Amino acid sequence: MKVTADRLHISGHYLLAVMSNIHLYAGGLSEISPSALLDDGAIDLWLFEGDTMADIIGRVVDLVSGKHVDSDKVRWVSFRELMLESDQPLYVHVDAEPMPYQECCIDIKVIPKHLRLLVPRETPRELFVRHHDHKVKSM
Repeated sequence: MKVTADRLHISGHYLLAVMSNIHLYAGGLSEISPSALLDDGAIDLWLFEGDTMADIIGRVVDLVSGKHVDSDKVRWVSFRELMLESDQPLYVHVDAEPMPYQECCIDIKVIPKHLRLLVPRETPRELFVRHHDHKVKSM
């Protein structure tokens, strides 16, 4: 797979590529992106290396235990524009739902502040940039 994230070029054999701008993954089973902010205009890309069933099991254990963050078999990149290219069709899921997509290339572009959401009051404020900006200004 070839990956271009902003101006960074990466290539390798990856079992899984996960894009997320939230902390939790797989229904809360794993905290995939501990430093993710919901409104920072960036998305985290996690690339999980491997070839064998043992590699798959190892990456799942790393992900569930939180060790993927420091694993040399997992790569993290934050991006605003992304292109994934593969020799084989890419199987895409959006919010855990399979999409009818059988292409070998996918382009993703973040459009900051384009989607407005109603957020429950009990949502932790540390998930947002404004909270972090406020903390920095008040020091």
